[in-house]
Amino acid sequence: MLCYEGKLSLYCFVSAVFSLALQWVFFELDVFAGDVGFWVKAGFLGAYYLVLNVAIRLKFVTKDYQIAVRATFLGAVFSLGVLIFQNCPEEYKSFGVYVTLMSVFHYSEYLGIAFCNPKTLSPDSFILNHSLHYALAAAASWVEYFIEVYFFPAGLLAAAGQRDAGDCARSEMMVFLGIVVHHVELTAWGDEIFTCG
Repeated sequence: MLCYEGKLSLYCFVSAVFSLALQWVFFELDVFAGDVGFWVKAGFLGAYYLVLNVAIRLKFVTKDYQIAVRATFLGAVFSLGVLIFQNCPEEYKSFGVYVTLMSVFHYSEYLGIAFCNPKTLSPDSFILNHSLHYALAAAASWVEYFIEVYFFPAGLLAAAGQRDAGDCARSEMMVFLGIVVHHVELTAWGDEIFTCG
C-alpha cells in the first residue's frame, strides 16, 4: 500500500500534468480564437505552475511542502516535455521525449521508494539534488544533445529507448530488493557498497 507521502506526491504530480488536459481544452478545441504557438502554451504552463505553487505554499508546511513542490515541479517538467514534442520542429521532438523521461525517472525514484521502503522516504528520494557531479552530468547531457541534433539528428530516439529499458530494469530491482534500497544509504556508504559484499 502506498504511504501518505507517496499519495501526496502522486496527487501533486498528476495535478501538474493536468495542465496538458487544460491546454487541450483551451487551445485544441479553439476556446481561444486563432492558432497559438509553443510560447503561448509554455506561458500557460508556467502560469498554471505558479498558481499550483502558491496553492501548495498556502496548504502545506515543512516536509509535506517539500514533497509537494518537488512532485509538482516534476509534473510540470513532464508537461513541458510533452509540449516540446507536440509543438516544436522535428529536430527538437526528441528533446521533449528526453525531458519527459527524465521527469518520469526522478518521480519514479520517489514513488518506488514510497512503495517499497517508506521508512526511508524523504524529499531527497526524488534525487533532484543528488550531487554536483549529477548536475554536471545532466548539463553535459544537454550540451551533448544539442551537438547531436546539429550533427546526427536521426539517432536520438533509439538512445531514449535504451535509457527507458535501463530504468525499467533498475526499478524492477528496487521492487525485488525492497527495504534494502534507498538513496540516503547509498550516498553515505560510498564505495563500501562495492567493496564489502
